[in-house]
Amino acid sequence: MPRLSIHGIGLGRPQRNQDKTWETPQQSYAKFVERRQECQGLHAAEEFLLALALLSRVQPTKTVTSGSGSYRLKHIAENYACTYPEGGKLGPRSVANGMLIAAAVHMGFRYKTHVDDLGYDTLNATFNMSKRSIDDLDFEIRPNTGFAHDRIRRQQLKRAREVFASMRQ
Repeated sequence: MPRLSIHGIGLGRPQRNQDKTWETPQQSYAKFVERRQECQGLHAAEEFLLALALLSRVQPTKTVTSGSGSYRLKHIAENYACTYPEGGKLGPRSVANGMLIAAAVHMGFRYKTHVDDLGYDTLNATFNMSKRSIDDLDFEIRPNTGFAHDRIRRQQLKRAREVFASMRQ
């Protein structure tokens, strides 16, 4: 993947330099090359393996779907507690967006890249992954997030409606 770096796919928006000037295209590309080199480090390899472990639990779909974004998946992977086959601790640990994308592509998931409203790469990708599968993993792995609390409230409301409906009959 020639456009993949540790941060994701593409260059992203130009950033400000320390002197408050906008970076040039040459500076953006130099940063991209530096970030691409980071994909070959030991930390990147461990992040890749943790992402593989998480993504092995995600169901594929026929089409690329919303709700399957690399940035959300990276955060789920960062909280995934798992071990190497011989028992050593693999996660939880930080996972770079680019390593999550690399793991998904390695596993055969198809992806779609995106651009922002100004035409710059967003660095994120979406995949042909089941949103329900991702939601279930997110709920299991990150039970204290707002997403998990909202899901619990929806389930409680559904049960309360069912009880109320049965009482009316």
